[in-house]
Amino acid sequence: MGRFRNSISRLIRGVEYSRLPQMSVDSTYQEMQTSASEKYAQDNYGKFDESEHQTAIGNDDDYQELEYNYRPLNIGSIGFYDIDKYPPAVADCAAIWKRTVGNLSGSSFWRAFRKYAEKCPTEFLFNFCCGKGLRVRGPVNNQLASGQVFKFGYSGGGVGCHYEFGARRGRMMLDGEYTAPTTWVTITDNLWIQPFLGDDHAKHCLEWKVKIISANCSGETIGVASQQLETGEKVTLTVVGAIAGVPYSWNIQNDGPGKLSGQTTTTINYTAPDTNPGCTNPTIELLIGEGACDTVTLAINGYKAVDPAYYMWTSLQTGTCAWTRQRSSYKCNGEFITGSECGVSCSSAGVDCKFKYGDTDYFCTGTGVIIWCQTMGSCGPVCSGVQDIRTEGMKASGCCPLQLV
Repeated sequence: MGRFRNSISRLIRGVEYSRLPQMSVDSTYQEMQTSASEKYAQDNYGKFDESEHQTAIGNDDDYQELEYNYRPLNIGSIGFYDIDKYPPAVADCAAIWKRTVGNLSGSSFWRAFRKYAEKCPTEFLFNFCCGKGLRVRGPVNNQLASGQVFKFGYSGGGVGCHYEFGARRGRMMLDGEYTAPTTWVTITDNLWIQPFLGDDHAKHCLEWKVKIISANCSGETIGVASQQLETGEKVTLTVVGAIAGVPYSWNIQNDGPGKLSGQTTTTINYTAPDTNPGCTNPTIELLIGEGACDTVTLAINGYKAVDPAYYMWTSLQTGTCAWTRQRSSYKCNGEFITGSECGVSCSSAGVDCKFKYGDTDYFCTGTGVIIWCQTMGSCGPVCSGVQDIRTEGMKASGCCPLQLV
């Protein structure tokens, strides 16, 4: 053994192969350097004859100490948590998960997940969930009403994958229960589905659009004192049956004549134009968003003369089974001028007021007298309803009664 040390010392003296930190060469540390370096040479250049005849030592550290006077450095115990040797109880990890992760999602989940992984064993496998035949079940024609609740679903997807839904404008629960936003105009909302966990958890696997139809009217109507106006006249219109908080609006269809004061209130004023040749009468509509709740047409009269504009025919009862036709005349502004009997009347003593003229049976009733009047032909071409008797000159001057609108 001594012969080996003397011969090898010349080879390795002063060469820093020691496992110990590098030291300056002096007499104090020379033997230590040489002894440790011999260990390196033995490990890297094979066993020598004398080592083969050594008594077997059960422990490697003991063998090295006996053979080379080598002792491994004792660095003591390092304070680290051996998760494999001393795992926390399953119940503890469940409590930690509930306390740190809970029902979080997105970036908040991953921040909490990293804290959980510091305390409990965690096995992370790459798992991609987008694609893989994932399909979404949605509403018919991808349309929903304002405020409507709808439950979206999905089919397909990866094994072990769970998904969550999202929406830009409406309220979407993670399980797909969607509440459309309340809107008074038709809008579009953007929706998506993404993995709840997985390496592609931040990716939108599928994206689609849903059309939200504006809220419907609830029976609101337009209230107005009179639909017959004179040129330049002002009238107030109101919403009958208005609901608080609903943004009503008003509009004159086809850019008709006149003007509205205001556009979004439950009470509004309309001002008629100064002239109305040819009777271009306005139709005003009450709106919620894009949907019309009610419309009303106004007649704007600009003819001031008392010439009759139309006749109205009515049945006048004069006795039991006795009727006559009456014709009344009205001005361009709808005012009554006069009324007179047509000169055709009927009476009957028969059952159900029936009487015979020629071979035909007639009835002297409110409606039967109209037929009798038309049969006799003594009341002109019209014996019922409203009869327009305006001239073209009257129309051009703005003779516009409501009954002829």
